[in-house]
Amino acid sequence: TTTSFGKQLFVAGYSQGGHVAMATARALQNDYSTEFKLAGSVPMSGPYALGDAAKASFNGEQVYGASIFLPMLVDSYQNAYGNLYVKPSDIYAAPFDTFAVGLLPTLDPASAMAKLPAGADGNYRTLFDAGDGQPYLFNASFAAAARTDASPLTQAMQRNSLLGWKPTAPMALCNGALDPTVQGFNSVKAVQSFAQQGVTVPHWDLEDANSVPPAIKQAFDALKQQTLLAKGPAGMIKAYHAGLVPPFCFALAKSYFDQIVATAP
Repeated sequence: TTTSFGKQLFVAGYSQGGHVAMATARALQNDYSTEFKLAGSVPMSGPYALGDAAKASFNGEQVYGASIFLPMLVDSYQNAYGNLYVKPSDIYAAPFDTFAVGLLPTLDPASAMAKLPAGADGNYRTLFDAGDGQPYLFNASFAAAARTDASPLTQAMQRNSLLGWKPTAPMALCNGALDPTVQGFNSVKAVQSFAQQGVTVPHWDLEDANSVPPAIKQAFDALKQQTLLAKGPAGMIKAYHAGLVPPFCFALAKSYFDQIVATAP
């Protein structure tokens, strides 16, 4: 999301939008600095270290929704680069090789998702031979290759990662370290990457009391506890990324932008 306060331009986004927000901030800085002056950005809970995220998933760090997200990424990178596979069975195990390509996105996501392996907990985490149940979405040979830097999928995701650049406009990051959908290391690695470029980027981790205001931390923990009691552990996992974290990160982002506005000349 881009928004403006008076003549100031701000960029923020959550989840996939977090990746887009950071990519937008980089593009504005590198390619459109004569047209737009970015006052600040707050990417939130985004997959910035995509290459690492790919390898982590195939090394067994399965995430909520992975067997939904990865087919869409495979389709997009196959369309963009053309080198992930020659035929669907090179990557997908049977019977998914007959219909996984082009399955998502769709106007009928419920029907499409019903065709994908959801796993015993219904969290769409079953992917391959190191998964949490059968049938496996990806075949064993592709899964083994995807654990390495030589994999075309890893290389494609690395090409779309957002590390290694130096932001010049103010930026802050927000996420929850226990996020089961977008691993917390994405934000940590981004902050570390910026530090290597000589830029300190504030990072609010809602699980870290030292990084967020006490009132935010208390309210977040209370909501987690309420969700746990009402929905159980599986329900809290399901709610964490899309339900528990966003309102608090949004509030912190708004406060950050307000500070920039208040101190503008």
